[in-house]
Amino acid sequence: MKKKLFILFLLIGGLTIQSQNKKIDSLEILLKHLESDKEKISILNQLSWEYNLISNFDACIKAAESSIQLNKNMNSDLSSSYHHIGDAYYAKGNFDKALQSHIKSLEISEKLKNNTGILASYTSIGAVYMGIGNNSMSKEYYNKSLDLSNEIKDKKGKANALISLGNLNYIEGDYSKSEELYLK
Repeated sequence: MKKKLFILFLLIGGLTIQSQNKKIDSLEILLKHLESDKEKISILNQLSWEYNLISNFDACIKAAESSIQLNKNMNSDLSSSYHHIGDAYYAKGNFDKALQSHIKSLEISEKLKNNTGILASYTSIGAVYMGIGNNSMSKEYYNKSLDLSNEIKDKKGKANALISLGNLNYIEGDYSKSEELYLK
């Protein structure tokens, strides 16, 4: 029975990667035929995200940087590009570059008054600080994320903030507070 389950998981994982690769191939073909920078920027950001999903972080960064080079405007695409770069550097363990990229993404989202982007940046910056062991800064950004998610009534953002704060309290050894946050 265990062998059958293992084989099933391998097949599902393989199909997911194959599906992801097909999507990447389609986006790359589409990119070659586009003339508009605006369309190229959008496709490059999609490519960046898809590469992130399959843990090809160098390709993720390259696509996002290409999007930034084409982007002449302060817009949510620019914020997303920096956010993808920050996520990739975080996954690679380069917390300094991850933090720089997420802060840049936050600055752009704040100028645009894009609460969704701000919320994503707060959460990611909190994660980077937790990754480098700066729990007080991590807690500050997770609390900003919680406050903003409450303000804009974003249930998913609120759940992410509560889980992140729960994880942080768990790391600090406050298991009862951690459990309380998880249960919320």
